[in-house]
Amino acid sequence: MSEPMPPEEQEQGTPGEAEANFSKSCGSFALAVFGAVLGGIVGYLLFYLCVRKGIVMWALPGAFVGLGRAALARRKSWILACICGTGGLGLGLYIVNDALLGGIRTASAITLSIVVVGGVIAFWFGLGRTPDR
Repeated sequence: MSEPMPPEEQEQGTPGEAEANFSKSCGSFALAVFGAVLGGIVGYLLFYLCVRKGIVMWALPGAFVGLGRAALARRKSWILACICGTGGLGLGLYIVNDALLGGIRTASAITLSIVVVGGVIAFWFGLGRTPDR
């Protein structure tokens, strides 16, 4: 059995390959963040459209943050999942504060729980599908 080579003897990629991988990674990250922001905007608008029709969906805006990220960037990323979950939860709490007359203080525990579910859905969809390679 052969022993693994020390790190200094292993072949390293060329600087051009490293720059291309970094550029691709940054582009994918930017696309994912753009998708999350776009999803949040769509979720926000859909929430108020549903409210006009008499349907209140507290988890919708948060879930759309994760769906927007998943639609534009499919690579699995724990960091983006955390960003989407936090963003989805923040957007949901902002909408609760905006939609209710007394703000978050007057929101029921069930309403806040549903907002948290929206943040969890954003995290789940924000995680991505395919493993990072």
